[in-house]
Amino acid sequence: MSKLSTTFLSALLLVGALLAPLPAQRPAPFPEGEAAIEHLLLHYAKPSEDGWLPVYAGLVNALPADVRVTVAVGDEEEREQLVALLRQFHLRMPELLCVDVPITPWARDRMLALSGASSATILTPRGEHVADGYAGDLAVAHGLAEKLLRVSATMQLEFEGGDVLCSSERVFVGHATIVNNTARLEERAVVRMFAQMLQSAIVVVGRQGTPHEHADMYLTVLDDKTVALGCPASGAALLRQNSGPLPAFDTWDEQGQADFERTYEGVRLELLRQGLRVVRVPIVHGIEGGVLTWNNCLVERRAGVRRVYMPSYGAPALDEAAAAAFQANGCEVIPIDVAEIAADGGTVRCLTNVVAWRRDAAPRARS
Repeated sequence: MSKLSTTFLSALLLVGALLAPLPAQRPAPFPEGEAAIEHLLLHYAKPSEDGWLPVYAGLVNALPADVRVTVAVGDEEEREQLVALLRQFHLRMPELLCVDVPITPWARDRMLALSGASSATILTPRGEHVADGYAGDLAVAHGLAEKLLRVSATMQLEFEGGDVLCSSERVFVGHATIVNNTARLEERAVVRMFAQMLQSAIVVVGRQGTPHEHADMYLTVLDDKTVALGCPASGAALLRQNSGPLPAFDTWDEQGQADFERTYEGVRLELLRQGLRVVRVPIVHGIEGGVLTWNNCLVERRAGVRRVYMPSYGAPALDEAAAAAFQANGCEVIPIDVAEIAADGGTVRCLTNVVAWRRDAAPRARS
């Protein structure tokens, strides 16, 4: 395609995005913190078996028995290995989806499931911008859509699911994801396209600086008015108190937390300007890029109770402080031990994708 044609195409996309009406307020496409998890997706990749399987088991065993669980596997050999492991450890047998291509453990990033939209849709990013090592994950999304008789659509945008979070009124998208799409479109057009596809108002997070490439590593949606944001200053204070042994894949020092706190303060002010209440939860950044995050969790509302499936690292002072921050805001905390996989860069939310939510019906008060 010539440079002129490319410019013309970009102009058409921009005009279309800017002239199209913004979506009316409607139920969120995946309302974290305000609905019950109905169907959960995991990926099983054989090379990750040793560290990941206990995390999967801990999470699935913590979920209510009525939650539907699907595990995607790359090939028939992996399916047989997983079945044998589940039987060996007497674990709950999930539904299995074999896609016949290598996949990663990251169920979150190549798919957005719009289970609260008017039509059930599974969205995937522009395939040509998905790195080769992650391309198989697109097959999971398409295979799942076929299995569930749902629509599968490719967004004309780049995204990773770890950089997209949702409340009942708005969708939070990390600024890095917006910038990744500006080679073709102006930023305001990118935001508008996300709003149209996700049928919600968009809040761009981290315009002045982002603590991590994925917003869900430092931000948690608790309800339509409340978010939890990582707090390196709290992390530093707990480090000073000799919080006990930490995972050894990075070095965790107090000064590094002070440097990050300035970036977090910018994010906090952005969220406050959106009229949100911001709860602070400890977070610890390593000098080599690692992070111990308690924000990378699953949140649901079930029978009137907000439940947080929270990563824990076997560091009692930090784990307990994070749990206390969520509990002080009315949450029941279910810790999931992720110490063995934290070095790989993601924990509970990164490993999972909620395919379907069920609107919570709080129990009626007795008359």
